[in-house]
Amino acid sequence: MGSVAAIVLPAVSSAATSSNTTLQINVTGGDISISAPAGPVVLGSGDLTTGTLSGTFTNSVGSVAVTDNRGALAASWTVNAAFTDWHPSTAGASDHTADVSAATTLYTTGSKTAGNAVFVSLASAAGLGSLLPVASGTGVGINSATWNPTVAVPKAGFTTAATYTATLTHSVTVIA
Repeated sequence: MGSVAAIVLPAVSSAATSSNTTLQINVTGGDISISAPAGPVVLGSGDLTTGTLSGTFTNSVGSVAVTDNRGALAASWTVNAAFTDWHPSTAGASDHTADVSAATTLYTTGSKTAGNAVFVSLASAAGLGSLLPVASGTGVGINSATWNPTVAVPKAGFTTAATYTATLTHSVTVIA
């Protein structure tokens, strides 16, 4: 009879092994900014030869925009505005006797005209001699809002023939 040969193979382990690798993605954001027209924005004109001025000087400021590039999960911000007093061109820089007070100037925010932020136009504000809130916004990730505020000031305070100038300052504050 014939012989039978056996082949013996090494044992194979049935235990599974694994190794985990942590993956990471870094996403960065930017800054928050505000922009407004440099001006000058002419609110109107009056003629003193016809008597005391009455009514209101008023006009649109132009587009004001907040761009929030922080990329925050819950991004919130507030816009503040302030006016300087109206100073006549005929007076020296240090002569403020003919100035018209900023307290008489009215800022009306209006509605959002562009952007994806949830925008809240705060009540019209008069007397913005110091920064006061005029709008707020919230968003997720990159967000923005643009609006076109109007400014109005009573004519009665302007009693000297001159070109009057005032500065409107907008600032944006991040809400934590």
